[in-house]
Amino acid sequence: MNREGIRRLAAEDLGLATSAYRFAGTREEFDRAVAEIGLPCLVKPIMSSSG
Repeated sequence: MNREGIRRLAAEDLGLATSAYRFAGTREEFDRAVAEIGLPCLVKPIMSSSG
């Protein structure tokens, strides 16, 4: 499933509100993402089952 494509469709093409998100591949990227988004935040693996 192309989640990035679905998010882009919802936000840009349909004008729906979506939550802030970041992709992080390292601890440094994770720390930066949390600092940018703020707390509370939800962390999920990129590859997971839908649902």
